[in-house]
Amino acid sequence: MLSHHWLFVKPSTILTRAGLCALCLALPGLTLRAAPPAVPEGNLDTQLLSAAAGEDARLVGFLLKRGADIEAKDNFGYTPLMIACQRGRTEAVKTLLAGGADVEAKDVNGSTPLIWAAIYGESKAAGLLLDHGADIAAKDKLFGRTALIRAAEAGHTNTARLLWDSGADPQDEDAQGHTALDLAAANQHDDTVAFLKTALVKKIAVKHPAGTMAGSPLSTPGATALSKEDVQEIVQSAVAAVARPRDGAAAPAAAPIRSDVDEPAYRRPENPGRWAVVVGIESYADKDLPKAAYAVRDAQAVQKHLVALGFPPRNILLLTADSATRSRLISALRSWLPNRIKPGATVFFYFSGHGAPDAGSKQAYLVPYDGDPEDLLNTAYPLHDLYEGLAALKAAHTLVVLDSCFSGRGGRSVIAPGTRPLVAQFKGDSIVGPMAAMSAAASDGITGMRAEDGHGIFTYYFLKGLNGKAADPAGAVTVKGLFDYLRPQVEDESRLHNRAQAPQLTLGADSEGALRLR
Repeated sequence: MLSHHWLFVKPSTILTRAGLCALCLALPGLTLRAAPPAVPEGNLDTQLLSAAAGEDARLVGFLLKRGADIEAKDNFGYTPLMIACQRGRTEAVKTLLAGGADVEAKDVNGSTPLIWAAIYGESKAAGLLLDHGADIAAKDKLFGRTALIRAAEAGHTNTARLLWDSGADPQDEDAQGHTALDLAAANQHDDTVAFLKTALVKKIAVKHPAGTMAGSPLSTPGATALSKEDVQEIVQSAVAAVARPRDGAAAPAAAPIRSDVDEPAYRRPENPGRWAVVVGIESYADKDLPKAAYAVRDAQAVQKHLVALGFPPRNILLLTADSATRSRLISALRSWLPNRIKPGATVFFYFSGHGAPDAGSKQAYLVPYDGDPEDLLNTAYPLHDLYEGLAALKAAHTLVVLDSCFSGRGGRSVIAPGTRPLVAQFKGDSIVGPMAAMSAAASDGITGMRAEDGHGIFTYYFLKGLNGKAADPAGAVTVKGLFDYLRPQVEDESRLHNRAQAPQLTLGADSEGALRLR
């Protein structure tokens, strides 16, 4: 009896399922153990890059056997191993490592597969890389950050723990002099901060065991006598040294800001068809640009609420601070989302940071981390392109939420030096079909903050509405119901500060206003 996993009409053509069924009818003695993997379009190398991001790890091995280059790179310098680590495709990682993939390969920014696994909190992938000898001390060339620093910066405590246990140095500094503890504290990842401090204490205690303390029966001749108080002082000094503010870095807040909207007060069942890109940029590469205060906290809180709304954590791409570059934003919107969206999907895009109007075209732009108000065309992301690209996904529902403004008059808006504030012209004609767009202010408005809650006013009331204030008698929160709740709240509060801020809602189709969020 014949038995095969994959059969070929000719070496370059894979039989379709229909063709296999016909072959089975023609050859009654033939049995198939598995359906052939679906091969993506393109040459073998392109297929392998796509397969590394997919769910069928068999295809990775299949393409390698057919001669695909295991070290192929895309436009960002990502190898199949890097992509598998980014997506948490553990079986694909195993297959690539078994095939001899380079664990020290570097992308255009010098990031290795281990650094990418740390950025996305993929602990299993990181463990596999470490088992294959990945350099735990490797640093990217963009900011000089190790895998531990990246994991701590993103708040991936389990991955940070794995790296620590594998020998990562907690006192390594990036190019700006920041340690893992510095960045975890600056981004208010309390769990990660607690872990790093505890681990530091244990590390120092190991260096000064009881045998070297005064009066210990294990004291050895010549050993320096240390009292418990001595050890405590050493520990406190070491933790303070690692967590000290560096030049150009904000000192961690003594008392982290807490808000009643930070944690969701509800939970809906998880839906694998829901996808989101969440962006929060507070400080920019151009230090002359003003901060978009609390933008990172906004994004982190929105991410938590999306999980409560049924978005699987793996389906949420969070880009904050220096990870929210223009290239990463382009990759997220033109590659990451399109490669995942299937019919019936729901897409959510959130941006908290600066917007900007172009003085020449008067078009509105989102300003990424490395954006330049003097060269928006080449360094920022056009709002029109955002909506047009999202519409092209053909998702069942798309919701865009922007806590930015585009007047250039302050708030979360910037403008090229020497240019007078102007009103960006955006007609909204690319918001079509099953899409709704909610923005923090009108085109000539200025956004504001709630310092006591550590959020933009718009995001604060957006989250407060989700937490129940915008619920109808049946407990449902719809897009229109949420907007009707938050708009007067934001307008009233902004008037108290002598500022006009009027949130806007644009519906591609009237039915989108009735879309239920929770």
